[in-house]
Amino acid sequence: MRKIAIALLAAGALATSFTPVAHAAPPDASVDASCGFTTATDNSPEAPENSQTGVLYGGPIRQNGNLKCTIKVNVGTHAGAYVNGATRNQSGTNGVTVLQPGVVSYISPEGEPVYLCDEFNDG
Repeated sequence: MRKIAIALLAAGALATSFTPVAHAAPPDASVDASCGFTTATDNSPEAPENSQTGVLYGGPIRQNGNLKCTIKVNVGTHAGAYVNGATRNQSGTNGVTVLQPGVVSYISPEGEPVYLCDEFNDG
């Protein structure tokens, strides 16, 4: 009787050790795209000094979630606060998350570094 109980316990352990994990895989950099932007100096008369206008976009990422793309001026850390930057975000609900191109404006004083930050939280 003891041998049967040990065999059943071992079989049960094997059966549960191959149970698939119930969460999505993280984005794959070889096929999923993060954030990007193109920008140019805004020379219009009404634009503030050192104003930049451009297009901020992101994805596609092949899973549901929220993609946030942020331009930060003179702040090189992901969690750092920014004053003169711009941000956009989009949630995916059909198995793909894409931040469609959208116009943003921000202030970029001459000589100040500009950083692009992306953040994805799976759904």
